Amino acid sequence: MHEKQFVRLHKACSKSLDTLYIEPQQTLSLLAAVELFLDIMETKTALPFQPDWEKKPQTDYRRKRRELLRRVSAERKHLLN
Repeated sequence: MHEKQFVRLHKACSKSLDTLYIEPQQTLSLLAAVELFLDIMETKTALPFQPDWEKKPQTDYRRKRRELLRRVSAERKHLLN
């Protein structure tokens, strides 16, 4: 794997991890808003969708991490042969 490819994939993985962290924080904020402002329809409507919004960053991060690990492993095998 070329160094630029590795750096690009590493940055993408890191960005995915950041997003993975942000979504659960938004869930917590939404839960607090629902508890504090039960009468606001917007918060009630958004709550059922939040688990789906969390799944996408989780899947994206895991996919990028696997690809990064696969590439590093393949490069290592290539160097050892």
